[in-house]
Amino acid sequence: MGRTARYLVSRNFALLWVAQATSSFGEFVLGATATVWLVLDLARNDPLLPTYVAAVVIASSAPRLFIAPFAGVWVDRWRAKPTMVWADVIRAALIVPVIAIASTGPSKQLMIGSLLCLLLGISVLSQFFNPARAALMQVVIPAERRVDASSKSMFAGLGVAVIAAALGPALFSLYGAIPALAANMLTFLVSALVIAQTRNLAVIPISEPEIASFWSRFRSGIVTAWRVRSIRMVLIGVGLYGVSLGINNAVLSLFALETLRLSAAEYGMVAASFSLGGLIGAAFAAPLVRKVGSERLFPSVIVALGLCYFGYAFTRDFWSAAGMMLLCGVGFAVYLVAQGPILQASTPPGFMGRVTAVSVPILGLSSTLSTVISSQLLSYASVRAADAGSSLDPRAYAIAIAAGATVLCIGGVVMTLGAHQEPRKTASWVSSPERPS
Repeated sequence: MGRTARYLVSRNFALLWVAQATSSFGEFVLGATATVWLVLDLARNDPLLPTYVAAVVIASSAPRLFIAPFAGVWVDRWRAKPTMVWADVIRAALIVPVIAIASTGPSKQLMIGSLLCLLLGISVLSQFFNPARAALMQVVIPAERRVDASSKSMFAGLGVAVIAAALGPALFSLYGAIPALAANMLTFLVSALVIAQTRNLAVIPISEPEIASFWSRFRSGIVTAWRVRSIRMVLIGVGLYGVSLGINNAVLSLFALETLRLSAAEYGMVAASFSLGGLIGAAFAAPLVRKVGSERLFPSVIVALGLCYFGYAFTRDFWSAAGMMLLCGVGFAVYLVAQGPILQASTPPGFMGRVTAVSVPILGLSSTLSTVISSQLLSYASVRAADAGSSLDPRAYAIAIAAGATVLCIGGVVMTLGAHQEPRKTASWVSSPERPS
């Protein structure tokens, strides 16, 4: 039992780890099922199919921009455990009417509308679940186990994403939409049940009880996140990564299929290489973070990640592309594993919800803007090329990826230099391990 406890950090962490995995699994499976359902059935041969697929992405991502910052303020004033349980229960309940509608053989427009509303509602509730979980993790993880816990959480998240991406379409293909939705509902109920089994959780202090105004608490969360050097470093790193992520979302598939001329199967293997690299990185990141230190490693791994993407932009065949994408996945995993302990150690008690919620919109905004800008620039270049009687140079996609990689490299170097010049200040709070309330 002692060896198991050492590996799982603590009973409460293990339960929250399982809850994270099952809850994330439900979200990933639902997203994959919705996309396949649209493409193969609901909007098959419909000229609006691209619009519907985009609507799925927007319904799942928009709450991260518009709900997360405000949800964090409320979560910091609520008890984290009941918040997570109720978020899971309500997410499961939202699936019931969609199953009922699907079972009546409705019009395709009604089914698509209800499915988009479900995705939107699930994502909104996730903006409460995630910061509440982050707040609980801050108190259940002892300071000396934060790196191990971050690595295990990262491994669970990537593993769930890989399995769910394959299982969602498989469930739909084998059993249809209703069993797939029922499986989604079950995952949220299991997550709620697991969270309810946690015991003896510390009571998270409510920050600034004298401040009653919602907007005052909202502003204080943003100010705190920016004033604390370590948190500010994470937020800048998240923004830098968002720029690269947004560009890659727009051009990675085009680069692989048009520049490298890969087959669909080869492209799938290259994409899978990133997830495989992430699993490898999550497994081996903890010793590296412990040796170097999370705050020293974080800006350095941003530079390394930029170099990996820069190398990927100059690949010209399947094997080199798969190898570089594997390295990108390793770098991404180390980036996330280093990020978690910084936030847990540097965030004042009672602020975790708001600090966590600040980083989500930063990532969403930077990635969305870079996606729009890069796609529009490429579209403009494509139109100009067509007017000149030619097609867009396939190397343009490589240039776009390299541009995002350059942002990562330059930003990471500047962050590293700034960290050396700015004096280190010790936080006036100490995150305590779990204790009876």
